[in-house]
Amino acid sequence: MHSFGVRGGRLTESALSTRSRILALLAREPGLHLRAVPARLDLSLRTVRYHLATLEDEGAVVTYRSGRRVYWYPAKLLSHADVELIAALRVRGEHTLLQILLNDGPSRFSSLEKHSRLAPRSLSRHLRSLMAVGIVTVDENRMYAVADPIRVARQLEGFRIRFPDLIADAAREIFDSP
Repeated sequence: MHSFGVRGGRLTESALSTRSRILALLAREPGLHLRAVPARLDLSLRTVRYHLATLEDEGAVVTYRSGRRVYWYPAKLLSHADVELIAALRVRGEHTLLQILLNDGPSRFSSLEKHSRLAPRSLSRHLRSLMAVGIVTVDENRMYAVADPIRVARQLEGFRIRFPDLIADAAREIFDSP
């Protein structure tokens, strides 16, 4: 664990080092949930909360809320649309739907249900979420499609879901099932 503190009105070197480590992590893995940061950096949750709050006050990081989860991003690194897309990719069901729509092209609800193996209620929730931020569109024939396939494909290439994110999403799916 790293110590931090203020001496004579100035931050100690370890506090600056901790903040730079947090910023470097968020630059590598934008859109991390609060609890993922301490695990990746071997820091306490309390320490990470303190430094993220300070970094947010300084304008170095920003948050994005998606449902009940809050994701952290380095400020000015990504567009708002990319922040929304990365937040969607961190949700297993939305990630799965985007992959299906990119591979298969525009699809009906029944086809998405079959290929994703999501419960209809979960599928509807994920589609509503993706449509609310303009990542997915639906036409007059009820065909769902990715609004900007090139941007989504580019983000998917560099994105990988980590095991703790999968566990959180699996728990959400269990409690959403009828």
